[in-house]
Formats: sequence, C-alpha cells, structure tokens
Amino acid sequence: MRSQLRKKIFLLFILCIPCVHLMKEFHCTPNICRFMHCEIKRVCEYPNSYMKRKGGLCGCCDECIVVRFKGEMCSAVIDQMYPPKLMCGPGLICDEYTLRCKKILPS
Repeated sequence: MRSQLRKKIFLLFILCIPCVHLMKEFHCTPNICRFMHCEIKRVCEYPNSYMKRKGGLCGCCDECIVVRFKGEMCSAVIDQMYPPKLMCGPGLICDEYTLRCKKILPS
C-alpha cells in the first residue's frame, strides 16, 4: 500500500517539474495580449473593490482588485508580471512575511 502511494507521489513530482520550468520561462512579450482571452467584467462582485484597467497578468486584461485594511490578508507583489489581487489601502503595505496589511513606517 505504501509503495503504491510513493510511486504515485513520485510520478506526480516528475510530471510537475516541466510545469514549473515552463512557468519560469513565461515572459510578458510585447504581443502577448493578442493571445490572451479576457473575461469581460463590468463590475466587481466583492465588497470594497474596484476594477483596475489592464490590472491582470501582463497588463492585458481588466482585473477586480480588493482593497484591504490594516491587519487583513493581502497579496505581496512578487513580480510585476503577476499583480496582486488583494491590495492594501492608502498608507498601508503588505508585509511579505505575514501577508497582512501594516502601516508604512516613515524612513
């Protein structure tokens, strides 16, 4: 029983390696938006959110952005290619370790 589980986990691991490699190789090229299918969104269905024009992957599609308050969960900016969908409100920044909105400290 355990050997079958190990084989399945190993197979899954082997199958995932090319996917990770492909994601690392993905780049926002100048013409990438021609190949993207954007879902037409007119309004955001989430409370405390707004529609950010060209706010999605590679700046191709409009995206709903949820504004978070101090102490609430947020999305850290990892790469400009993958913009966050949970952004902290004015005067706040997303802590990259806790993924919670915190006050911006003066430098």
